[in-house]
Amino acid sequence: MLTQILRVDIGIYALLILLIILYGIRIRHRGYESSVNFLRFVCWSAVFVILMDIMPWLCEGRPGRNMERLNYLSNFLLLSLSSLPLIGWVSYLDFIIYRSRERLRKRLYYLPYTLIALAAMAVTPATGFVFSIMEGNIYQRGPGIAVIAAVNYLLVLQAFFIVVRQKRGVDRPVWLNLLIFGLVPTIGATLQMRFYGLMTTWPFTVLAILMTYLFLEVQRETRDYLTGLLNRRQIEECLQIRLGEAGRSGSFALIIIDMDDFKIINDTLGHQTGDQALIAFSNILVRSLKRTDRVGRLGGDEFMIILETKDEDVVFQVTDRISGQTEKENTWGNNPFRLDFSFGYAFYHPSQSYKELMHQADQMMYRKKRERRKTRPPS
Repeated sequence: MLTQILRVDIGIYALLILLIILYGIRIRHRGYESSVNFLRFVCWSAVFVILMDIMPWLCEGRPGRNMERLNYLSNFLLLSLSSLPLIGWVSYLDFIIYRSRERLRKRLYYLPYTLIALAAMAVTPATGFVFSIMEGNIYQRGPGIAVIAAVNYLLVLQAFFIVVRQKRGVDRPVWLNLLIFGLVPTIGATLQMRFYGLMTTWPFTVLAILMTYLFLEVQRETRDYLTGLLNRRQIEECLQIRLGEAGRSGSFALIIIDMDDFKIINDTLGHQTGDQALIAFSNILVRSLKRTDRVGRLGGDEFMIILETKDEDVVFQVTDRISGQTEKENTWGNNPFRLDFSFGYAFYHPSQSYKELMHQADQMMYRKKRERRKTRPPS
């Protein structure tokens, strides 16, 4: 009896944390960001699953036909829908990395797993394949519980595949958070599967959700809401800090990049397509840089890169990589727009001010943009 009460208490504690997170999302984010909507879905589906996980412990061993029915129903719903938080989580990871709802609509990678779980549960009432309720209102696992566990593990592996595959395309802090978000629930689920009666899956999942929410709050203050790059305030703060460290760490390069013909994309294809172009180009910038470099969106279609080098050849290597990635996106990206850009750069010299460094890079960028327009063939 004491063990049952402890398990219920753990479940209630996890529920309270989830409700606090949901309240924080409601008052802080207002639901406009897609990534927040995915996280909200993860929270509400976890609330439902935890409620279904608590209910059997309240019914277990209690006499009466109604208690048996409630025990069976709650276990049936728990095992049928336990993958919902994982589906929301995989969608969240995919969107954080690729920033595309359209991609998610085309990739229902979780659907086969869900159908397998539902098929296993469909035969359970007649066969006891996944579970059964024995005499005395006692829950007993069936051989099909391994199918439900395999489905959830496959969803976790799918998520790890998405994260690991895009290691170079995501900032290191973001990447590590996404990786941890998958690792913690996996540990909890493994412990619970190995030691029956241990309630660790959903408390560990709630811990991961809490970590992600706190990370999201930090991101909200430092990241551009659309592209996920550092916002203007943060990238300019990084530049100020780097200027202060120049005496000890040496010179560095500042690159200003402006997308060409972005206004034409907005005017002819609409602002939503313009947003897609900004996201695609931002992902190109992240993939083209080392983790020691910093990149941020200054506003509109203008970006800033702080490059840890004193060598002009390295600057051209980086811009060539960006150019190469841009051409790949234009060729294989299946986009209704074409990406192109102009850039200017400057190396920091002692006694040079923040404004002078920015002005020097800006002037080169605008000069190159004018030169590109002059040499461009008439359309």
